Amino acid sequence: MKRILFVLEAVEFGGVEKSLIDIIKVLINKDTDITVMSIYKCEKLKKQLPEGTKYQYLFDKGHIFINRFFKIFSSEILSFFFIRKKYDYIVSYQEGIPTKLVSGIRNMKIKKYCWQHNDPLYNDNNLYYFINKKKLIRYLMNFDKCISVSNYIKNQYRSYLYEKINSKVTYNLIDDKNVISLSKKGSPNTIPFKDGFKFCCIGRLSEEKMFFSVVSAVKKIRDENYDVNLTIIGSGPEKSKLVEEIRTNNLEKHVKILDFVENPYIYMKDSDAIVCSSKVESFGLVVAEAMVLNKRILSTRCGGPEELMKDYPYGVLVHSAEEIYSGFHKIMNIEMNENGKDFGNYPFFKTNVKQDIIELFS
Repeated sequence: MKRILFVLEAVEFGGVEKSLIDIIKVLINKDTDITVMSIYKCEKLKKQLPEGTKYQYLFDKGHIFINRFFKIFSSEILSFFFIRKKYDYIVSYQEGIPTKLVSGIRNMKIKKYCWQHNDPLYNDNNLYYFINKKKLIRYLMNFDKCISVSNYIKNQYRSYLYEKINSKVTYNLIDDKNVISLSKKGSPNTIPFKDGFKFCCIGRLSEEKMFFSVVSAVKKIRDENYDVNLTIIGSGPEKSKLVEEIRTNNLEKHVKILDFVENPYIYMKDSDAIVCSSKVESFGLVVAEAMVLNKRILSTRCGGPEELMKDYPYGVLVHSAEEIYSGFHKIMNIEMNENGKDFGNYPFFKTNVKQDIIELFS
């Protein structure tokens, strides 16, 4: 029986949590005992974990004193205090507290992996807890493997840490057949718009996603008498400001915000184009899922999406969110293949990533 522990923060349910669930679905069987430990309580994560997965959390919600606690105490003390059970594999599945916690384990019989989702040159979530880069490098070297979710993230870490840490690239696993299946399940009554060219954004409503630029682009292009509409799926700290921006520009009938929904794929399938306006994306989960559905994709050059969309026939890349407006014109002129042809067996498809995951835990 292989005993595996995954540790992540799970402040809220998002792309990291979703990608972990897909990994667990590959690993879980009668010969594995899998536990997910989240630093903060996340009911949505608990609810969506595959049957048979154990779940535990350390704190009900975040607080600045929790961050200070994990900053002050050493990794060795923290791992001794919080990880008392025996495991064969322990995975820090997110930067920050999980990395600090798992890096302190000194039992050489336990394999320790560090998953890297974060672009450290944009915002290093580890540095606060390790104080300086020298100490961070020393503790990262305690891991048996560091795993980056894209070549972009691998290269960013190599640059940031003076090429001291090398990592293996394992793309986030996309269950392509499940995405296609779910995109066909849903009522047309839930779709906000029936007419016009329909754009869709999905993600946390936070500053780095730059959704304000997309709303601004909708305003400009509608002023040119183009019939376009926008659905934004997500929640987060910028929601009230975004709602006010929509109201100020008299776009209430043309821009709708939906909280995170159980099945976003029905909205993606119904849309004419998916927009990623982020400052930075380590992988680009929404972009990958849009590729599975053969949708037009407009994305900023923000890391992962550039890598994924390299040979994608229905994609437009712009340098920044300020160019979303010009990107609208380009993406609307892309002719689609009406036969629904599948243009590729992409490297993030389940069949291509599955063996990598299995080998890591063999």
